[in-house]
Amino acid sequence: MSIPSEIYQRFHQELAERFQPLGWKYVKSGPLLKKKVKDLEFSISMGASWHNSRFSSRVRVAVWGYCKSISKKDCPASNVLWFRLAPSDGQDSEWWELIAPERYQYALEDVTSLLEKTILPLVKSFEEDYERTARQLALKGYSSPFLVCRPVSHICFANIRFTSHLFGDSLGQQSARNQYALMSDLTKKWIRNGIQTYLSQMEKARWYLSVNGGYLVDADIMYLVDHGMIALSPEGEVVFPPLES
Repeated sequence: MSIPSEIYQRFHQELAERFQPLGWKYVKSGPLLKKKVKDLEFSISMGASWHNSRFSSRVRVAVWGYCKSISKKDCPASNVLWFRLAPSDGQDSEWWELIAPERYQYALEDVTSLLEKTILPLVKSFEEDYERTARQLALKGYSSPFLVCRPVSHICFANIRFTSHLFGDSLGQQSARNQYALMSDLTKKWIRNGIQTYLSQMEKARWYLSVNGGYLVDADIMYLVDHGMIALSPEGEVVFPPLES
């Protein structure tokens, strides 16, 4: 085993030791940490850089949450949230360097601190009041103080199916509308193009999804269109039509 690999493995093992007492299960083959709350499964994944060498061993950390009870119903996986941590010192947008002992220790402490400020409070909140937390995440999750996640411009309706699954399409649509209002113009254009593609190639898009989970159109966009929660106006603009009661 090379030195970068040894350092990388030591890092995720030491990180796991810090969170296992809190009920997180260490999956070495990931490597990742997992924890379940009812039908939600949260994971903390650690990825190594393809450019690691004897001069550099870098790691990045992402957090996922998905609803297992609907993962096979509408899409191969129903994401509730996703974000990637960023080093607090601002030296990189997503990578921590591990080769130098002082950088290794900084990475371990910084990642631990960021997880304690983000995913741990969220998981605890779900454990204490599942439905209240799900509703809060649906309506204001990406501006909530307990979630320091990737800019909203990079998120496409991450929790819509989960929200509709728990509370119905009306709240799911409200969540989608709130998220859409915060998206960048580029993301809004991508969503508009996705709706246009789906409306013109609906059978092909559904075939892609059903055969191998591939995406001709984002599955969340497909879900919103199929449920009448999003549409295009005659002028080609994205709208959120009134839902039938």
